[in-house]
Amino acid sequence: GDGARGRASAAPSAATCVCGPSGAGKTTWLRHEAGLGSKGPVAWVFQEARLVEELSAVQNATLLAGARAGDAAREILMDLGLGDRMDRPVSTLSGGERRRVELARALAAPCDLLALDEPFAGLDAEARDLATECISRHLDGRELLVAVHDPADVRILDPRVIELGRP
Repeated sequence: GDGARGRASAAPSAATCVCGPSGAGKTTWLRHEAGLGSKGPVAWVFQEARLVEELSAVQNATLLAGARAGDAAREILMDLGLGDRMDRPVSTLSGGERRRVELARALAAPCDLLALDEPFAGLDAEARDLATECISRHLDGRELLVAVHDPADVRILDPRVIELGRP
C-alpha cells in the first residue's frame, strides 16, 4: 500500500496552504509535515522573530545561504521592497520590514522545502502582495508549506488548501 495514504502532504514542487483560526493546530501541522528536516534541507520562517539584530538585512538574508548567495539575497530583498534598507542593521527596521528580511533569508537558503508559519504577520496589503509575488518568483521548484489565517493571502501561489478547525 501507499504509506502516505490518508496523510496530508504536499507533492514536490507544490504549494500547500494550511489555514484556520488561531489555536487550530496550523503550526503543529506545519512542523509535522516539514518533518523538521526529514524531507531534506528545510528553510523556516517561524511566527516569532529570529534575526541577528546587529547584522544588516542582507547579512541576515545570507546567514543560511553563505556569502556567495549575496547577489541572490540582494535581489530577493529588492523584490520585497527593501532595496534602500538592505544594508541597515535589522534593529533599525520596522516590524514589517523585519518580517520581509526573515522571508528573504528563507528564500535565499539552499533547501528542498520552505516552511512558512504566518509569514505575512505584520505586513500591510502592499507588503503582503510583494511578499507573495516574491515567493512565487523565487520558489524555484521547491516544495512550499505555508500556514496562514486566510488562504486568500497566498492565492497567487495556487496552493492546495487544507482547512483546520472549521466545521
